[in-house]
Amino acid sequence: MPDDPTDAEIEAILLAADAERWRELLAALADLEAESERADWDGGQEIRTTVVDASGRETLQLPYTEDSDAVRRTTKALYDLGAIVPFDWPHWEGRRRYRGSEGLESAPVADAVRVATAIIRQERFVTGATRNALKDGILFAALRRLRQWHTDTIGPQPSGT
Repeated sequence: MPDDPTDAEIEAILLAADAERWRELLAALADLEAESERADWDGGQEIRTTVVDASGRETLQLPYTEDSDAVRRTTKALYDLGAIVPFDWPHWEGRRRYRGSEGLESAPVADAVRVATAIIRQERFVTGATRNALKDGILFAALRRLRQWHTDTIGPQPSGT
């Protein structure tokens, strides 16, 4: 794996993103903040019975989360913005450091990107990771930190978008 990106390299990625990508992320975040149900659990039911050695064996579908449209749009917007960066996220201590969003509002914006990356990447291996991170508050804190950095560094979102 290549070296993890530095804070400055992550900030350069954010600065290079065009205004439309930022609008998509900020609009998705606004919709996400307005939602009450962000993900539902589905699955877990028997989908068929197979007869093996004269006995019926159930085939069960594993439970999984079905994310809301705003969650899917937010995830896509993070990728489109370049805010999902390759780094050794499974071994990064930041998820524990910012658990429950503690301290993330004043953390380097690169750590907010790392938090978002770790959560989104973990979802590929652990269903419900995004849902749990929203419930815990850590993903909201990371997204709000990105929004604040955008406002402070690039400027406020134009009205009407």
